[in-house]
Amino acid sequence: MQKKSRILIFSFFGVFIVIFFAFCAVVWYVDPFRLFHQPFMCKNQVYDDMRYNARWFIKSGDYDSIILGTSMLANTSAKEAAELLGGKFINISIWGSSLEQRAILMNYALKKKPIKKIIISLDRGGLVPVDVKLDNKVSANRFDFLYTDNSNIFKVYMNIKFISKIFSFKCEEDANMDMPSSWMLKWGDRTEQRFGGLENWIKTYKDKDMQTTMQMLSAAAIMALNGYQPQNLLNAYYLEKYQKDLDNNVLKFAKDYPNTEFVLVIPPYFMAYNSILRFSADGYSALQKELIRYVLNQKLPNIKLYAYDYLDFTYDVGNYMDLGHYSPEINSKILQMLSKKEGELNLSNLDKWWQKYDEAAMNYNFLNFYHDFATGVEAQKAIDAKEM
Repeated sequence: MQKKSRILIFSFFGVFIVIFFAFCAVVWYVDPFRLFHQPFMCKNQVYDDMRYNARWFIKSGDYDSIILGTSMLANTSAKEAAELLGGKFINISIWGSSLEQRAILMNYALKKKPIKKIIISLDRGGLVPVDVKLDNKVSANRFDFLYTDNSNIFKVYMNIKFISKIFSFKCEEDANMDMPSSWMLKWGDRTEQRFGGLENWIKTYKDKDMQTTMQMLSAAAIMALNGYQPQNLLNAYYLEKYQKDLDNNVLKFAKDYPNTEFVLVIPPYFMAYNSILRFSADGYSALQKELIRYVLNQKLPNIKLYAYDYLDFTYDVGNYMDLGHYSPEINSKILQMLSKKEGELNLSNLDKWWQKYDEAAMNYNFLNFYHDFATGVEAQKAIDAKEM
């Protein structure tokens, strides 16, 4: 009886060990994040979360400059950046990322090789973050071990989401290594059909992003119709909080790496978004201005800061698929303006820029835009109901 029990126990552990090593072998073979080697299958595929992919690009890429933004710079061509700005670029922008998350990649890259230029987007959620964890799905400690000397990088694959992807043995379309995290290329028709004008927003009102857009406009409209008047007073607590965020995740790198140029870009959001932020997020505009002043007051010669908030194209809804995300043509326009040093902010022109931005945001009639959008959506719902 005891002999049979021992045989069963040894058999169980034997089968377990075989299964475990078979599992590890498959994971190693597929290796979608290229942690151990260039994958033997799906060779030109890039998983859409650059938090995990960037390690390979940083270690293996032929570059001396980096584009490290959020989704606002994800559609920026590394090749075009090199042609206009010089150098060899890679684009490792991370959708929905905080400055803290991007600092992990920046620190890793700067330690690997000399970097000439890093383009960083200072988004509405990056320059003035929301006072909650920006990305609850992927906090920094979920992937930061990939960018340390920790040898236990295999544990990144101990995630049911990644395991199911590996064992599906299916390859997606080849990635465009020029802009591997491009949402325009990733989502295709879902994004393309929302560009071109308000009528296309209306036709795609069922899309979750359009529903979020409607909710934001509706909330601001309710406040305005109830007579709310923003004071735009500076909040000292948030000012100190976000100054530390800039210190830890941007400024310290500029100080530690004086030969690297840090190009900070405030993306050009749709003017309706600027308007509802100025109106409903009380104190936001004043806080943004003082944080920019804080960066400029460091007087670091290797930091350049650019803003494109109230140019003509920001009034044209046709350039946007929602309140914030613009077409790839705008990414090209940004590179062209950077090459000519257009839109650069300094201590001498900051107040003038802020006054124009503030006036543009306050003068834009987002209520009219909301009315046209909401009316159009109701009409489209009626058409859809008849066709059912």
